[in-house]
Amino acid sequence: MKIISIVTVTQIICWIIFVFGDYLSETVSNDILLYTALLFLPVIIPIAYLIFQKKVHYDSVPGWVNTLTVLLVWGVENLIFGRIIIALQIVPQAYGGWEHFLNGIEYLMFPIFNIALAVIIVAFWNLVVFIYKKIKE
Repeated sequence: MKIISIVTVTQIICWIIFVFGDYLSETVSNDILLYTALLFLPVIIPIAYLIFQKKVHYDSVPGWVNTLTVLLVWGVENLIFGRIIIALQIVPQAYGGWEHFLNGIEYLMFPIFNIALAVIIVAFWNLVVFIYKKIKE
């Protein structure tokens, strides 16, 4: 239950930052926060998980089941939050004309980046640790 709570709070924080970045992008034409959220949040969160994974898993040695549980919950919650935010249209998007052709696509890209980069980073890290332990033996 602790894992789900931590993942949910992290998801809420990520989506708040992302939606705020999109709001600034739509109203002030400042895309820096939006692109920062779109590109760096999906990288920072898995790295933070890898750093704090022993605390997340009750100071036990995290196994592949715990890691898969976190990734599964992360993916499902990303899809749920993404779908809810797309349906609610919290930030009104400008439509019409060629310059607005792909406006709003960031709400589809963010969950995909969030899920894919988390899986890639965590899998790569666990592979490196596994190879290191095998070489060390």
